[in-house]
Amino acid sequence: MSRTVPAIRRGFADALASVDVLMTATTPATAVPIVEDVEMQHNGRTVDTFETFIRYTFCISVAGLPAISVPGGVGDSGLPVGLQFVGAPWSEARLVEIALAFERLASGA
Repeated sequence: MSRTVPAIRRGFADALASVDVLMTATTPATAVPIVEDVEMQHNGRTVDTFETFIRYTFCISVAGLPAISVPGGVGDSGLPVGLQFVGAPWSEARLVEIALAFERLASGA
């Protein structure tokens, strides 16, 4: 294992030390039209869609942390935006509770 993985895990452990969850964007952009499945426009550049979309989730997977993505509204283009909640190890039940509460609040239910 490289030295990077323990550093990533320590960083998340530090960030989660005083909170239940971290809330971040799931991706750095809204969903893309189906025709942009290989390459997409992002910040005025043509970029690889897959590499762009895993940017915010990959390190969480590497750290071995649970996370859940929920709908976070729509962007200017009318396409959906995702938000993710990231928790400490073994906090899946708490993440689901928080995600459900967020969805209820966001929908006005």
